[in-house]
Amino acid sequence: MKHPQRFFLLCVVLLVAVFLAGVQFWIKPAIEGEVTVLINESLKAQGLTPTSPVQATVSPFTRKLLLPAFDLAPNPATGLQKGHVKPSETIMTYQGLLAFSPLRELFTPKSGNITFVQQSLCQGLTMEVNGASVSLETLTAREVGLDAEKFRELLADPHAKGKYPKLSLQLLRMDRCAIKVQAGDVTLAMGPMTFEKMSPQRLDHLIIENIEGLEQGHKKFHSSRLVQDNIRIFTEEETLALVAKLTMGSDEARAEELLKLFIGDQPLVEKTSLQGLTLDVDGSPVNLKEITFSTKAGKEERFTVTGLVLAGKTIEEQLKEKLPIPALLHLNLSLGERKESEKTRKLSASLGIDELFSLDLELSADLDTLENLFDKLLTCPLHNVNLTYTDKSLLARATLYAAPQMANKEFLVAQITNNLNGSPFERDLAAKLCSFVEKPGLVNIASLPGKTFTATELTQLQDTDLGKFLQLTVTQGSEDLNQSILRLKSE
Repeated sequence: MKHPQRFFLLCVVLLVAVFLAGVQFWIKPAIEGEVTVLINESLKAQGLTPTSPVQATVSPFTRKLLLPAFDLAPNPATGLQKGHVKPSETIMTYQGLLAFSPLRELFTPKSGNITFVQQSLCQGLTMEVNGASVSLETLTAREVGLDAEKFRELLADPHAKGKYPKLSLQLLRMDRCAIKVQAGDVTLAMGPMTFEKMSPQRLDHLIIENIEGLEQGHKKFHSSRLVQDNIRIFTEEETLALVAKLTMGSDEARAEELLKLFIGDQPLVEKTSLQGLTLDVDGSPVNLKEITFSTKAGKEERFTVTGLVLAGKTIEEQLKEKLPIPALLHLNLSLGERKESEKTRKLSASLGIDELFSLDLELSADLDTLENLFDKLLTCPLHNVNLTYTDKSLLARATLYAAPQMANKEFLVAQITNNLNGSPFERDLAAKLCSFVEKPGLVNIASLPGKTFTATELTQLQDTDLGKFLQLTVTQGSEDLNQSILRLKSE
């Protein structure tokens, strides 16, 4: 019995040895050859030609793909003057290894997506392009894939220029990217930069942190974070068609294409948010908490500015006059539009300074497009109008500034009563305004149910006729105006 066992064990050992020899001397060189050709041709297709061919080293057992450091040749077509790419290490998937091996037909699917890279790390690169220097500390990619059919076509003809299909990936991260322009000594630095969940058609998220611009060594702006969601990726045909539309035709046609690009049925980016922004304006810092723009497939758009810090003292210096305003003012702005039907859009706008007031407007307008919006708003039918003013100390400060010797609610109430005492409409309006003056809070102007009118028609109405279209309501605040004025005087 011992001899058959020894013979069986010997056969197993021989088979393993044959397998290892096959992997080392047949499969390994084949994979390295395929990968080497594809990498060099891919680089050339992007205008990044190595000064000498890059040779890939692959270990089928550890699934490691190693690329040495290499230099890039100048390319007048792209403006590349020189470049250097540091070594990189890639962990391939078993599916990726088999796709590059002679066993491709047996183990590689003919449809679907092939994830051929599990994780890849490049230790950095430097380039000079048109007099500007570009540097990148590290480049990391995870779960990189490609459509199986296109992958097979590519491997069958890796020299086909301009036919490299777009990749899909779970994550692409670039750390500390810097661009320096010698003219004016301008440097743009950012990082990390992260691309999340990218397919050939769409990128789910782009996140760039610590963006800063320097001019002659002085920081001109800084943003803690830029976030973009649902970014559309154009095909080559779509890109060429868009370029043609933007470079040909009339100014009106180009403006229409740009409008479609950002708020059309297939917007370029669905949401952009720039956070923690600081600008240097003539030596004075301007801080901004966040700017956001969002769109939903041509049906709803919103632009928001939050926490724009204005220096009250600077405003006083420019006006050369003392004003009863805080040292810092925080401004917020929001503009929105939603398509309610083919010919009706709901528009909204709000403007406010946290320390002073807020003004909020909503209305429905009979508009089929947003072209020449402000001109159309004067003549198009309006309905469901709602305007709300919220006082946050503006009335008290304005009273203190305009009439410092008579800054009290009694003076304002007397002025309103004396000037609005003619018709019943005026007396009713005066009573509401006096109620607001006593304890400043909210003033709301809303259109009556079912009423439709144009802005031009409203401006032509007599005061007494306004009540047929609009109603005014007042909600008192919590603090008496005189108390507010006394408090401001003591600050």
